[in-house]
Amino acid sequence: MGKMIEGRTFLGTWPRRLSGLFDVGVSFADQRILDVGCNMGIVGYEVCKQGPAYYHGVELLETHCQIARSIFTAVPVESVFHDFDVTDASVRNEVLSEDYDVVLYLAVHHHLVKKRGKAPAEETARDLFRRCRRSLIFRGDDFDAFAELADAAGFEQGPVIKDPLLHPFCAYTRRP
Repeated sequence: MGKMIEGRTFLGTWPRRLSGLFDVGVSFADQRILDVGCNMGIVGYEVCKQGPAYYHGVELLETHCQIARSIFTAVPVESVFHDFDVTDASVRNEVLSEDYDVVLYLAVHHHLVKKRGKAPAEETARDLFRRCRRSLIFRGDDFDAFAELADAAGFEQGPVIKDPLLHPFCAYTRRP
């Protein structure tokens, strides 16, 4: 059973939600990380234990960004957090950098499809691939459709790390 946070159900435990993330073959050391849908920063906190150069968390809910900022006061990695609707291209262009090494896109895409529609969700994914220099780590349920977006953006799909209770992980790596 999940815990209620602002009227939402939190599924799984943090260790469960992290299970598989570090098995996709992507190094975070010395990388510039964008975490789309960073929630309260717990996944980012664990990623930052790997020593990235920079961490940028974006989240729709301001209260979650405030919690993440609090957590990150104890993290020795340069970090910044922004709360906004990631499907808003004008805000994305104003807030996001053009050069992230690794983009975390974990259990967000299907929510965007459901709440904003397929076209805005796909445009957001294309833009995230464009901003990603090395690897985009995806967690979701529609690997076929997402793999088509990745392929069109010049990325190849790595192995899928499955979990029987949560959506699987997969890293898409930019082709040389």
